[in-house]
Amino acid sequence: MDNDWAAIPSNNRDLEFLQLVPISIPSFLKEHVSVNEGAKLPVDELDRYIQILEWLKKEFPESMRKSPVALDGSLTFRMANTLYDHSNKAFEAAFHSQASVKFVHRKLRRFEFTDTIKNINNTNIYLECVTALQQLAHPVASTDSEEVTERAKHVAEFLQWDTPQLRTVCDGGVVQRLDRIQFVPALHVHPNGTERNAAIRRLVPEGRLISLPEGVLRKFMDVCWSQKPFFDQELSSFVLLKIPGQGRPSADTVVMHLVYLSQRREYISLDEIPKFIQSATACYGYLRDLKLRTLTVPPNEEIWFNTDNESPGPGRDEFLESWVSTKNLCLGLDYDSGPLKIARSSLQNYIGLLKTCNVRTIRGPRAQPPPAPSDTKHSDTILSQFQLFRHKGRFTDFTIIVQGTSLEVHKTVLCATSEYFQTMVSSQLSEAVEGKVYWTDIGLEAATRVVDFFYTGELTPVKRSDDPTDEIELLLELLLASDRYMLPALKTKVERALWSNRYIRPETVMIILKWAIDYSANELRKVCEEYHAENSDVIQRES
Repeated sequence: MDNDWAAIPSNNRDLEFLQLVPISIPSFLKEHVSVNEGAKLPVDELDRYIQILEWLKKEFPESMRKSPVALDGSLTFRMANTLYDHSNKAFEAAFHSQASVKFVHRKLRRFEFTDTIKNINNTNIYLECVTALQQLAHPVASTDSEEVTERAKHVAEFLQWDTPQLRTVCDGGVVQRLDRIQFVPALHVHPNGTERNAAIRRLVPEGRLISLPEGVLRKFMDVCWSQKPFFDQELSSFVLLKIPGQGRPSADTVVMHLVYLSQRREYISLDEIPKFIQSATACYGYLRDLKLRTLTVPPNEEIWFNTDNESPGPGRDEFLESWVSTKNLCLGLDYDSGPLKIARSSLQNYIGLLKTCNVRTIRGPRAQPPPAPSDTKHSDTILSQFQLFRHKGRFTDFTIIVQGTSLEVHKTVLCATSEYFQTMVSSQLSEAVEGKVYWTDIGLEAATRVVDFFYTGELTPVKRSDDPTDEIELLLELLLASDRYMLPALKTKVERALWSNRYIRPETVMIILKWAIDYSANELRKVCEEYHAENSDVIQRES
């Protein structure tokens, strides 16, 4: 009985009348129910003992807290505050095989003394729980890996829900103290491709546990599946805020994943190509959305998938050849320029990212000045008439022979346009006497354009081709001819024609500059020198 109740005079007289001696609740439990610390309750007495606990709970709730009335799983009497709540799966999983850790018997969970039972409500207890799990997991036999992983899920499950208990534990600094403890289950297989599965297994062999700073959330799998292990379960946002990186992969990690994709591309099967491309584009989008000011990437690694093929699965050869390095990717070009490649349609959404990664932007030659206005004059009419005579072969009196082809012309027109021909025709040279000259330093197409210039004062436009190199060679021939035959107006027009980022490119600018110097094309020389100064780093790589 409660001693305070027995101390009341009226109650004490009643006891004397009944010839009963007062006894305390602890003594009653010890003497009549055999409640002793460490003693065992027979299995067949459990239900009757629960009835006694019901009576104690109703009549003497405080006495329950002062006596070893709680039972552990082996029906041994314990003080309630020495036991863990068996209903908490995290503790059960962590301490399941440790004899020193006891849990309250399952049938006793509903009694009020359970509020003194250990629960996950402070940092040290959860840290103790996690440490116990790690000790169980390392080392672990392969046959036990599944069981350990299952227990770890229960321990880590506590971190999934934003509960008051979680906030209490985390505010106590437990996340920082867990940074080197491996207790969190990690994903070790994924159904999306054999290459991806192989990489994940290398990072996380089956049954391995990881620490909180090691892992990232599964939603970022596409951008780093070859570099980081993934949490098998989601974590509370409250926990994520306290983890370095907050469950997101770093930019460097994503870049290294792109390097991995590039280096492994030759080993994947044809049906995995679309998934590989998907991973690469996911990386570009992730890095772009970080909005970093600068991002260092390996300049020689071919990490950029660069193609105009928008189909979900390009052919194998095209897929392998479509990767380009940061060093050889270039903005500001309209076409590939030697090893420099333009950013094609697959990279057009990531131009800002490419600039962040120091992909070079070629600056074209400065804009040309507008042409001077011209009026139709009498001289134009005369020249057009001479041009008509030339085409009809009338009144021609001089022949230019190029590569076996004769171009019939008028000496008067040549001399009116060029001091070179004035001197030649006025001399006693064989060309003047015979009325013909052989041009061996330029080809027929260039020669035809020179003759057209004599009659029109204009440079016949060079037709664009698939290879701008052919166009450059023709224009350089015309530059040579304009200098040799003393045609300054033609030279100006040829300079202006070459003054274009179609022709002045990293791999051609030094060649054009040399011709400009050799043939006194001063305006073109200045443009090339400016271009070289603007893009010297790229030009040096091309040389």
